[in-house]
Amino acid sequence: PFVTNYEPKNISLIGQTWSVMQDNDGIMYFGTINGIIEYDGVRWDRVLFDSIPPLTVRSLTRDNNGTIYYGGTSDFGYLTKDSLGRTKGVSLLKFVPGEYRNFFDIWSSYATPEGVYFQSREYIFFVNNQHRVKVWKPKSKFTYSFYIDGNYFVHQQGLGLYKLVSDSFAFIPGSEFLGKERMQVMLPYTPTGTTGTGVGNKQYFIGMF
Repeated sequence: PFVTNYEPKNISLIGQTWSVMQDNDGIMYFGTINGIIEYDGVRWDRVLFDSIPPLTVRSLTRDNNGTIYYGGTSDFGYLTKDSLGRTKGVSLLKFVPGEYRNFFDIWSSYATPEGVYFQSREYIFFVNNQHRVKVWKPKSKFTYSFYIDGNYFVHQQGLGLYKLVSDSFAFIPGSEFLGKERMQVMLPYTPTGTTGTGVGNKQYFIGMF
């Protein structure tokens, strides 16, 4: 296949890249240490924001309607178009109660049919389709979260893996050993010839750092 490599030294807008997402029109978006960079196959542009832009964008996700959401430094929100057709970022921070706005990076973001999860070390935020916000605090510290098979999981530092059940996070028995490491990968996994005997009769592949 034909391959084109783009290097930061040749594109001044690009720095360290943390996340990548494509919209319904094929436009590419990159979450970087310089905010969100947009590429249409010809031109590179920086996405503008309706307020102070996040310094770094760690995570991007897209819902079933094609809306792209971002999670960045002390901020999260979504992308839309202005009156001139330019892409801009709209913060959702104004919907978060004031006492929960003191957080650093949003490390993972997941769009679901009911709303979007944004996970920082300090809090997990769930913003529903009416922009109502639910907030969870960790017992220790959230590291990374995962949305698989319609279920939301999060790893807590020093403790193990938790699953969101009936609006609360339930500890998964036997996951204590995960608390000793930083869990960063969780993928569906079904060994050949088996039906799965893991969480909820499912099996998952887990990677730790």
